[in-house]
Amino acid sequence: MKSTTTLHHHRPKLASPQDMRDVLPYQVSRLLSVAGAPVIRWCEGRFGISRRQWRLLAMLEVYGSLRSSELAELAELDRVRTSRALLEMQDRGLIVRQHEVANARYVRVEITPKGHDIYVGLWPLVHAHHMRLMSILTPDELILLGDILDRLQTKAVQLQATYSDLPKANRRAGGVRHKPL
Repeated sequence: MKSTTTLHHHRPKLASPQDMRDVLPYQVSRLLSVAGAPVIRWCEGRFGISRRQWRLLAMLEVYGSLRSSELAELAELDRVRTSRALLEMQDRGLIVRQHEVANARYVRVEITPKGHDIYVGLWPLVHAHHMRLMSILTPDELILLGDILDRLQTKAVQLQATYSDLPKANRRAGGVRHKPL
């Protein structure tokens, strides 16, 4: 059995993965879990919103009124989940949804003063957390990291488009579709 120190201080071998801990999505997930935890706690505990709702509020604050489909695309979220989040946000008075006059099939979404107040309260916390996290990197490393993340995102999107045989997950049953053994 490996020691706890070995288990927690694994340096990933990204160029030649030896086990799950060496795979990029696992590493990114670990980072998101730790680095994102304070943001989730602020969202849920202090402001009473989900991480998804925070993302939507932030996009509306920055970009203004958007069609719900544009908002989902901009926030890189599933349209169905975005729609559900927006309905809940509307019920809580954080946003308003209005059908467009020219084409009632389209719904425009705008942040309300109540939603704006949440953004104004939460953004400084998120920004300060980001700055503290990034403080270990030099300015050149920050630029390089941004470039690397952009390139990895582009490649991931390209790869996803090539996987035409991906099975569907059963999201209503917790995301796993059980197959008989």
